[in-house]
Amino acid sequence: MSSNYFFSVIFLIGSLCQAQEYSIDIINSGLSNNAKAVIRLDKSELTFSSVQKLKVEKQYVVSIFRKDGQEFMFQPIYYDAHTKVLAYEANVYNEKGEIIKKLRKKDFKDLSATGNGTLYAENRVLVCDYTPTEYPFTIAYKYEYITSNTAFIPNWAPIHAYNLGVEKSIFIFHNNSNIGTLTKKINFDSYDNIDFVEDSKNYKYALINQKPKLQEVLAPPLIDEVPRLLISPKKFHLAGHDGEFSSWEDFGKWFYNDLIKGRQDLPVEEKRKIKELTAGITNNKEKIRILYQYMQNKTRYINVAIGIGGWQPYPAQYVSDNGYGDCKALSNYMMALLEEVSIASNFTIVYGDANTNRDIISDFPAMQGNHAILNVPLENDTVWLECTSQVTAFNHLGAFTNDRDALSIGPEGGEIVKTQSFPAESNTQVVKGRGIISEDGHLQLNFIHTTAGIQYDWNYSVYYLAKKDQINWLNAKYENIKSKEFKFFDFVNNQDSATFIQKITLTSNVYGRSTRENLIFPVIPVGNYSTQLKKDSYRKHPLQIQHGFIDQSSFEFEIPEGYTMSYEFDPIQLESPFGSYSMSYHLAGNKIQVDRELHIKDGIFTRDQYLDYVDFRRFIEKADNTKVLLEKIKL
Repeated sequence: MSSNYFFSVIFLIGSLCQAQEYSIDIINSGLSNNAKAVIRLDKSELTFSSVQKLKVEKQYVVSIFRKDGQEFMFQPIYYDAHTKVLAYEANVYNEKGEIIKKLRKKDFKDLSATGNGTLYAENRVLVCDYTPTEYPFTIAYKYEYITSNTAFIPNWAPIHAYNLGVEKSIFIFHNNSNIGTLTKKINFDSYDNIDFVEDSKNYKYALINQKPKLQEVLAPPLIDEVPRLLISPKKFHLAGHDGEFSSWEDFGKWFYNDLIKGRQDLPVEEKRKIKELTAGITNNKEKIRILYQYMQNKTRYINVAIGIGGWQPYPAQYVSDNGYGDCKALSNYMMALLEEVSIASNFTIVYGDANTNRDIISDFPAMQGNHAILNVPLENDTVWLECTSQVTAFNHLGAFTNDRDALSIGPEGGEIVKTQSFPAESNTQVVKGRGIISEDGHLQLNFIHTTAGIQYDWNYSVYYLAKKDQINWLNAKYENIKSKEFKFFDFVNNQDSATFIQKITLTSNVYGRSTRENLIFPVIPVGNYSTQLKKDSYRKHPLQIQHGFIDQSSFEFEIPEGYTMSYEFDPIQLESPFGSYSMSYHLAGNKIQVDRELHIKDGIFTRDQYLDYVDFRRFIEKADNTKVLLEKIKL
């Protein structure tokens, strides 16, 4: 904890004359090297006066060096029916810090904040309409707003992107009420350029002179390593509803009673339909599967961002009548279908992101998450349902929401639960093939390629493409086989078991290379593992393998008459902290049998192990390119 002297220095720095302050020349080279942009000042000052009154004053100044840094230029100002924007403006400065454009209200666009996939929305956003004509330049925003919705207090994340330097980031929270304040500091200890002052009424935080962070391949997500501050009053107001962040259990009770309860009524005719669909079915899991498929066939995803801050689901009858809804409405509708056959389920809030398994922070009860799913507890199992997709497999969350802490909400309140996980042994690829190789190197190959778990996610979408796009997908997936022609292919998408099967027949007239005496061809025609990873001795971040998996392949090649293999191949085997690999082949009669298995482990490894991982991947690539040498039998 710092003294107020620290903040006196910070504010003194910010009092320089405007032209000098925004000149590009005065930016510390350590902040601009490898940067697309540098934030000169990011200051948020929040005043919480009562459970229904929060004022936010914001200053945001950023210098953009080149066109690909333009993403940092925009500072969206969000508002809704419960939020009033009091003032907003922006000024643009040239490289010398001289003002070249003043942006006022007429220069801001007033847009829907929820995008093109939204049918109705109360949420709006103001965005400046400015196109840069020269680089570098600086844009400085200043705005303020007041809101009665105090459930969503802006948090502090001073480092929010790669290739972005930060001169000063300041966050101040004044609590002028008699309501307590909750705070959680994340990763502060890893940064010696952060300081803060806290008392019961005033909370001040600052970060200065932060060099840009550079993105590295297979590094943990940025959010896992940067400093963040979560802050919230213990009591809140949300669109006419008062609540309290005392515990997840109590927050869950409030959420259920105020936002979910009583919104599961269905039309009489649909109730009759549900009874017909499940008549004679005694297994609850089978009932869930039938009703999930019914829901998928009847509905589609459209965002409907209105009602209690966009957090209250639309009633089940609305979804039934109209056939659409957002993640909240569709999850609630599925809950209503299950309730009709006496199966209880739980509305579940989660962070949806396929690139990181982001958790709901379990020791900070507050509004968190960006997506809703459903979990259905059974006697010895839990069924997980993603309700926004018409094509997602039953009881299969996939990479978007798997293996992370989520908030499960029911009549008894809320609790943190772990969503469905996919350990390496469940993420499988099995390839079985038979090929005929001719004397001139032509290949005819029939194979079945089956994937499950997370590897199912990586393949099944091709099922829904047009045929010409399916062929393009196949050509890209099996690009290592040159001059190929797909004679036959068929896809089987088993949504009940989340397995995807490819049945393929292909030919290639250049698969093998023949000479007068020899025939050479690769022993692994499909399912090979390649890599473009490069060694980096100066790596800064740990290595993260998000999903482990197991690949198994077996091929049988019929070789041309009059050829043999005159040597015995030594099996290739490798054990590593990152997994294992084995491959062997042998001649039996006129057929070569090939067997291969690759096991990749998920986990986080030290940055020093990255070089070893590159070697591991290169070893696999080399082994997968192994070729067999056949010799013509001399008579």
